[in-house]
Amino acid sequence: MNTHNAIKAAGQFLKAIGISVGLGAEEEGVSRLGETLTPIFNPWELPETAYLRGERLEAGVFDVTGGAATIPEVLLFNPVGSRLLGVVTRLHWTWITTLGAFFTYRLFRGVALPGGFVALNSGPVDTRSGQLIAAPAAGLVLAQAANAARAGGLEFDSWTVPVNIGVEDLEPVILSPGTGLSFGSQVVGVQRFIGGIRWRERVMLPGEQARA
Repeated sequence: MNTHNAIKAAGQFLKAIGISVGLGAEEEGVSRLGETLTPIFNPWELPETAYLRGERLEAGVFDVTGGAATIPEVLLFNPVGSRLLGVVTRLHWTWITTLGAFFTYRLFRGVALPGGFVALNSGPVDTRSGQLIAAPAAGLVLAQAANAARAGGLEFDSWTVPVNIGVEDLEPVILSPGTGLSFGSQVVGVQRFIGGIRWRERVMLPGEQARA
């Protein structure tokens, strides 16, 4: 049969749509649903369909304190060779110290977690998943550190963070294997921040890996 749209290029989406509307993936007409279904039913917008299309909804929390000569930092890292794509969907934190801080985001690139980082518990927020909460988790790794300097990477955003005021960021960050989202203070000194992060992860599609 002639495939005139892209829905068959990714089998997990074909299967997810079929289940969502009560059709088997091989039934006549499923491959053509993309032409008419999205205007009335968009499976991308329903969080419960993430499981059907092979995506994991993940979360973790952090609580990191810097000493007199260290900087607190958190890193969500997608390991080299994971074959996963991670999408950060929510990040929130509260700065707990006597002074506000200058807080930055960085895109980290590396083959492993930087020195001094300790993996934190993280895991699925969809109770249908058989994945266990673990440190490190089976996919992307959430970790924190208090080192003499921040991990390397490209700074791409910054905040002036007030004391004891929660900050929430819903802007997405996409992490391919060998990359991570680093966030933390730019100032050495006794300081602490706590919060949580949520993300989605799935197996990368053919041709989706970044090219050099």
